[in-house]
Amino acid sequence: MMMQLIKKIYRKLPDKLKLFLLSIYDKIYKVAQYQTIHKAVMKKIKRLLQENTVDNIKPFNKSLWKLDPIFTQYYSGYYCGKRVFCKVSEKENYGCIVREANALKYIKENSTVLDRMFARCHMVIQDEEFDIIVTDYLDGVPLDKMVNRLDVKKVYEEMQKMLVEFKRLGIIHMDIRPSNIMYDRNRNEVKVFDLGLTYVKKHKEDCIYKNMCLPEKLTGIGCHRYNPYSDQFDDAYAVLQTLKDVYFDFKKDYKEEWMKLNLMIGAWSIRLSSEKKKQ
Repeated sequence: MMMQLIKKIYRKLPDKLKLFLLSIYDKIYKVAQYQTIHKAVMKKIKRLLQENTVDNIKPFNKSLWKLDPIFTQYYSGYYCGKRVFCKVSEKENYGCIVREANALKYIKENSTVLDRMFARCHMVIQDEEFDIIVTDYLDGVPLDKMVNRLDVKKVYEEMQKMLVEFKRLGIIHMDIRPSNIMYDRNRNEVKVFDLGLTYVKKHKEDCIYKNMCLPEKLTGIGCHRYNPYSDQFDDAYAVLQTLKDVYFDFKKDYKEEWMKLNLMIGAWSIRLSSEKKKQ
């Protein structure tokens, strides 16, 4: 009886109001679906971490989670008495977890300059469904979330050191942006993270970077705003565009500054081809 009354009232409503109510219903349905999907996923992820002696596990920044089946989730926890950061991705996500672990280990083994700038990888957990990387927990605030802007000179100097070392090691981060650079006020240090797309020349045979040839849809990886071209990745360009976004009084003509920076540290970029190479 109640449902019939609701339907009767609904039919008499203006079309605009009907659309508004439908949009609210759609959001409620999606939230319910989200909770149903992720409750089971969270339970499994926590079990995998606990089996590898990570305890006190808590979801980190749940607002970043998506309903998309190819998703990344974040957790914090404690490993050997120290706080750690856990990044979880499904297997179909182009092997980004394994690539990030390889890049972090390579940096730690080959560069003392970058030691404080990047987290240490403690372990990679691989399941039939998920890959998980456990790293140091980095304290700080991402540049895009900082209310009080820092001295741009300090940040730029630190990023220049990184670019010089990257050139020496044959590394391209490929996803430099304000949200992936953090500042630790207590230690006065710049931190860089999210190496899921990182290209390491030494590891070029791995995954999607083999022969620099990708399926058409993969030419859109990363954030195009921080690339010179949609299929070209250049960390120097990305650093300058990032600083321009965060510090409004930074060099207005960052493209000219990019050329100067390339002359100073040496140009180092990579272009991904979406066309299949001829055999």
